Amino acid sequence: MWAAYDFSMARASLPPLALVYHGVADVPLGRDREGLFVRPRDLRRHVARLRQWGYRLVSFGELATQVAEGGGDGYAAITLDDGFVDNLENAAPLLAELDAPATVFVVSGWLGRPHPSAPWTRIVSADELRALRDAGLEIGGHSATHADLSALGYDGALAELTRCKQELEHELGEQVEVAAYPFGRADEETVRACRDAGFRAACAATGRGSWRDPHLLPRQDMANSSTLAGLRLKRENRYEGLMRFAPARAARRVIRRLNERVGTIDRLQPPAVLVYHGVGVPNGDPARLLVPPEHLESHVRFLLGRGYRFLTAEQLLEEGGPRPGTAVLTFDDGFRNWLTTAVPLLRRLRVPATFYVCPGLFGGRHWEVSGEAGRLLDEAEARQLVEAGMELGSHSLLHPDLRELDDDALSHELRESKAAVEQITGSPCRTFAYPFGKFDDRVTRAVAEAGYELAFGWLPGEWVPLAAPRLPAPPRHGAARLAFKLAGLRRKRP
Repeated sequence: MWAAYDFSMARASLPPLALVYHGVADVPLGRDREGLFVRPRDLRRHVARLRQWGYRLVSFGELATQVAEGGGDGYAAITLDDGFVDNLENAAPLLAELDAPATVFVVSGWLGRPHPSAPWTRIVSADELRALRDAGLEIGGHSATHADLSALGYDGALAELTRCKQELEHELGEQVEVAAYPFGRADEETVRACRDAGFRAACAATGRGSWRDPHLLPRQDMANSSTLAGLRLKRENRYEGLMRFAPARAARRVIRRLNERVGTIDRLQPPAVLVYHGVGVPNGDPARLLVPPEHLESHVRFLLGRGYRFLTAEQLLEEGGPRPGTAVLTFDDGFRNWLTTAVPLLRRLRVPATFYVCPGLFGGRHWEVSGEAGRLLDEAEARQLVEAGMELGSHSLLHPDLRELDDDALSHELRESKAAVEQITGSPCRTFAYPFGKFDDRVTRAVAEAGYELAFGWLPGEWVPLAAPRLPAPPRHGAARLAFKLAGLRRKRP
């Protein structure tokens, strides 16, 4: 639905927009309880989306000018509050690369000190403040001590803002003309004090303020868990109103929990040994064995974007098992759509995979999937799969529940399928996938006796080479559900 929506539009239809960030660094939500940090790649996505909509990016000072002269439609400003040192280290180079102006509102009395809410980092020093200015960012005031100015009355707010302006101007050697209220809060006395301190424009946050008052212009908060969908709501100033409703707040909590867990994925990179079956449009598929190609691609891109290294099953065996940051894609049953759909996709993304076939079923049809999607590879097509650079493994001869076979039939299934795969590949078949993911001690002993060194089940667990765990990839969902599964979250069923 969203993918088909054309977000581009005439600039005249775009309301003025100011976004407020704080730190720009890859800090997981588990550490960033106040949501002060956004990842550099998310800031990049936000800038791209603003431009896709048709916004012209300007500094906050320029936005205030445009609003005063004609309403400011089609203009957007990126602002960063407090003056985190990562604004210089991460944000400034990124914004320069994107040719995107921005404004940094600095707490003058915090220069060079640790941030009270993020003591592992600090505010820019005086030299770094000048470096920010020299990098092309506009510098604004954010009070002297980050006090809630709305609680200080006129005199207290005037003293805070005047001191801030004077201290920043002393370090920069130039006028500081714009300000942002700490916590985004301001009342009539605060606004009057800001005007009397000499600032020509100022802004609040959390959607508060009015585009008709140059000293109380609204900004929209961009936090650690902010999404592109949320950005659209904030563009239209509907986000805060929506959050008054309990279902919306519940959805936000779920997203934040997911982002916290995804932060764990980014930091720890848990191994991702995934199992799929067919790849295609899920029609005539009551067992949910088909994954649409767009979902498979989103899974792969999700892992690539988090720095995962893709291995085949045999490469995993050589490395002694899964390690953080490794991903293995496996496919079971021998679907023909591997060759027509999965392999071109994987080759385009330059990732390998291991495909487990049942040679005794070559050229047949899958018992759970109807129509064209249920067709299975024949032997010639299995060879084409190998020629395309993919790895082939054994999935038994006829896909029985191996636990139900007597010893002779079990041995026949394992050995004959191994020999057939080796005939196709011309190399030893060292890896196996249990049909239905089911096995017991007798079956694992038979697998070892047949010459396999690695055998996969389905469910996650401790790494044991002949009872190796795999995580069933979500066949009907994209990267978000995969992130849930990797993070150890499970969907509650009614």
